[in-house]
Amino acid sequence: MDRGVTPRRDALFKWIFADPDDTAALGQLLAAVLRVPAQQLGTVTVVDPVVPPRFAEGKQIAYDVHVVTSDGRHIDVEMQVLLLKGFRERLVYYAARMLVASLRRGQGYDRLTTAVTVAITAFRLLEADGYRHRFVMYDPDGRVGLTDVLQVIVLELPKLPKQAQDDDLWHWLRFIGAESREEFEMALADPVVAAAVPKARQFTDEEIEEWVKAREFITYTDSLTLGRMQGRVEGKAEGQAELIQAMVASGLSVKRVAAIAGLSVDDVQAIVDGQDSA
Repeated sequence: MDRGVTPRRDALFKWIFADPDDTAALGQLLAAVLRVPAQQLGTVTVVDPVVPPRFAEGKQIAYDVHVVTSDGRHIDVEMQVLLLKGFRERLVYYAARMLVASLRRGQGYDRLTTAVTVAITAFRLLEADGYRHRFVMYDPDGRVGLTDVLQVIVLELPKLPKQAQDDDLWHWLRFIGAESREEFEMALADPVVAAAVPKARQFTDEEIEEWVKAREFITYTDSLTLGRMQGRVEGKAEGQAELIQAMVASGLSVKRVAAIAGLSVDDVQAIVDGQDSA
């Protein structure tokens, strides 16, 4: 395990929780977040996180982890390290997009399935005590709820109590929120998160460093998610060569950049060499 690289880092978080072929850890995390038995969720299916716009001028979005459960819930799990402008509104928008997508032409509104956006934040977002808050449609004046078909759940890592809680969610968040190798190793020894241990230990130090470098370059230098970056390259958007050259210049190998961009090694090498890859 890399020194200081923990599941709150985007690459490792997705490696552990967004693998469609290994959803054991994800299913247990979601059961703890929703506070329901894992059996109630049933099979957890990871689906394509990239959602195209519904009309020409619409907005394409990319969830961190997009899940559909056997009982029909659509769940988006977001791991957020930085507080960005409009973050609260984005959480509602993501849940709304999933809710809209759950209903097909000709179906009645009673067929809507629950859409939940789960935000795990490395910062304090809410001016309230407690590290878990669940939001539904509710009238604060009349103190009556309308529906919980659209939900946003906020989990704030800085508010996690130091003392162990009799709650599986506390154990999962301690694992995700570890800030050092020592904290991470302690969390890995926790039987509650045992399903995540094989994936967490599968990367070598060098591989984790390279993945993190790739993700941070895209996120903080270019403000792009991995899915958007792939779309930019495949769509021959303006500036693709500069982006690829900058990634290689930052220390990423040509092979790794090719894998991220969805291009051949030869194509990336040609761009780096300043040749026309067409």
